[in-house]
Amino acid sequence: MTVSTFTEFDEWQYRVARGEFDFLADTMKVAVLKATWTPNEATNKIWGDISAHECTDADYAQITMSGKVINQDGNGRTVHDCADFDFGDTVDISGKYVVIYRDNATAGLRYLMGYWDCNEGGGDINSVNDDFDFVVNALGIHRYTPRA
Repeated sequence: MTVSTFTEFDEWQYRVARGEFDFLADTMKVAVLKATWTPNEATNKIWGDISAHECTDADYAQITMSGKVINQDGNGRTVHDCADFDFGDTVDISGKYVVIYRDNATAGLRYLMGYWDCNEGGGDINSVNDDFDFVVNALGIHRYTPRA
């Protein structure tokens, strides 16, 4: 199983550039999606565009991102990071994608941030009576490189 690098959605990048988000203050949700979803960074903009593909296993529930920080690395890149995602111990959960989106009371404002493909080239991965955790890269979720 190979996990992809974090892929941001185009709408998220656009809205970040406009200053519409506060990563530290906004509630960020983390969800698991099934292999039935076909990612499209250009056309998938809000949670409602992809929510039909969310995991429906009885042991599964979305989690709220915790431990959010923004730092700058030694190369001048802005780094978004957070705590690892723990979807439960001794659970039966299957899915292929881990998706982050900004939660909001207004459905049309639940913008997708990005996702990881947890099994590049394959289908759903399964946790059967086991932990279902996702370890965020030690270098952070994403790094923004400054312009030259």
